[in-house]
Amino acid sequence: MIYKPCRIFKCIALAVLILPVFFSCSNQAQENSIATALDQIDILINQNQYRDAERELSKIEKKSYSSWTEIGIFRRYVQIDLKAKAEKLIVRAIKKNPENGELNAVYTNFLLRNGRIEEALKVGKVLQGSKYGSIYSEAVFKDTLEKSKKEELYEIFRSGQYFPVYYDAYTGSKEPFWLRNCALLKLSSGAYEGASQIHPDVQDSLDAVNAYFWALVMYDARRFSDSVLFSEEALRLLEGVSGRAKKLVSFSKVTAVLQDSYTWLNDAYEAERIRSEYLESITDYKGNIILPEDEESLALIPYILVNSSKWAKDTDDGYRAVNLLTLCVENWRDYVPALVSYADFAYNSSLMRKEDLPKMQLRDEGLASLEMEKYDSRAKIPLADALSRIDESLERYKEPLLFIVRLDLKYKTQNDLSDTEKIADVWRVLEENAVSPSVYPPLLFEYALSFLLEKKMYDDAWKLFYKYIGAKYSIAADEKFWLNLVKKAPGFTSGESEYAFYFAALSQKIDESVRLGEYSVFENGMNGENKYISAIVSDNSVVNLASIYYSLGRKTDAMDLYGKVNGRSSDKLLKSIVMYRMALIYLKNNDFKNAKLCAEYCVNLNPGNAEAKLLLAKLKI
Repeated sequence: MIYKPCRIFKCIALAVLILPVFFSCSNQAQENSIATALDQIDILINQNQYRDAERELSKIEKKSYSSWTEIGIFRRYVQIDLKAKAEKLIVRAIKKNPENGELNAVYTNFLLRNGRIEEALKVGKVLQGSKYGSIYSEAVFKDTLEKSKKEELYEIFRSGQYFPVYYDAYTGSKEPFWLRNCALLKLSSGAYEGASQIHPDVQDSLDAVNAYFWALVMYDARRFSDSVLFSEEALRLLEGVSGRAKKLVSFSKVTAVLQDSYTWLNDAYEAERIRSEYLESITDYKGNIILPEDEESLALIPYILVNSSKWAKDTDDGYRAVNLLTLCVENWRDYVPALVSYADFAYNSSLMRKEDLPKMQLRDEGLASLEMEKYDSRAKIPLADALSRIDESLERYKEPLLFIVRLDLKYKTQNDLSDTEKIADVWRVLEENAVSPSVYPPLLFEYALSFLLEKKMYDDAWKLFYKYIGAKYSIAADEKFWLNLVKKAPGFTSGESEYAFYFAALSQKIDESVRLGEYSVFENGMNGENKYISAIVSDNSVVNLASIYYSLGRKTDAMDLYGKVNGRSSDKLLKSIVMYRMALIYLKNNDFKNAKLCAEYCVNLNPGNAEAKLLLAKLKI
């Protein structure tokens, strides 16, 4: 019989609709059948009927069609110690489906359990970065431990190539120390912002040690709000700390980070509240400080005392400031910040203010106003006592900063000293503290350079830098000096790096100044997509690099740096300069609206900026 075409199409359509349902039912039935068979095999295994179990496994192996079924059969082969059959099955399954994560994970784990590490590395490579990446990480660790000498492991595991290995280990185990390892790799290369971006959620800190660690990371990355959150979480979790963890985290350590974070957030009140609560917790009813047992916490007390004394001084509580500083310098005789603050307070309290004629007449008559009495009774520290304490400390330890403070006090109190005598003093201190010919402690070197540049003695400053940097880093004084300087720059201190950048720009070494500027400004000299500004670079260096970018036609890079330094700087004059330069760039791009906004902001910051006023007037016209 011949059917009409429309009838045929209806039959085909019906078949198309029925076939998926048929195969779906068929697959479901087969899956249920295999599941039932596996249950029966489990019963046989539990009854130690291994031969019967093997026979049944061989039967359903031929029917298996999904990776999960193959894994189930594989697992049972391993359970009854038929490893060869298990491996043959899993290898065949991977050949059919080479990208399947579960199959590769099971086989890699099998190879690891059987000591076949080299093969596990090859098979498991595909797992890296996946949810099964921790299995590959285990293979990497075992391979490294097997092939490396014990004394080499510390350096090997600090290598940046282990970052994905650690991260996968964390993803698989959720053990916080693996994520901390990732952060430490970033921190060791100076990538503070990069380290801060891989943090866990605050509520997932797990313990005080972990919360404190991430508080430090956030602090180093200048993410102070996050540092506060992690610090407060660490304080909350401190009660459960015991054993070895007590050496890693303490009330003193967390308090130090928390009060510093609040200080950077310009919340001085909260910072002092944290310090006061801490000092109260370690003070007995007689007012004596109970010193903690561990040395690290003990070292933090003077730091907290000095910061509280600064708060007291800034809030006109001079007597409390003196009491705190005196307590500090008497118990920690060589604590440099305390000695510096003590000397600063002594100098300022020794100054006599100029008084107008009515006040002088009152004094002549033996009288004084309430305001004069308050000034006369202000808290004081004898300058001679401060100088004596610094000199005694310098005899014990040649601390560079104390040499600088001592010179500064000398110049402030002996007004008859000429610049020539001051410069001679600086050279004398340098030579007395030389580490080797032409090499000095970095802080003294930077102070001397700054002093010479301030006195506009550019040639002397250049010679000092040239000899110092050449001697310290073995850079020959030849035509390749600048080339070698750039090569050695990653090993410079931050101060050395910034001065190298300054002198390269001054010498109009454009290419070298760009590279040295990037080493100074960006974390670890990073260039390209991840341009995070270093937390310790000076704002002036950032502005200088932006200016060089602009002169080279790199307007976008210049604007990016100007914007970032404007956000982080608190110096109104510098911000005014930055806004003026941004206005010029906007003007060059015919963006008159933003040019006008920048110029207005610039004038508000510094009404004395004549160039900005002129530009604003033109823009208004």
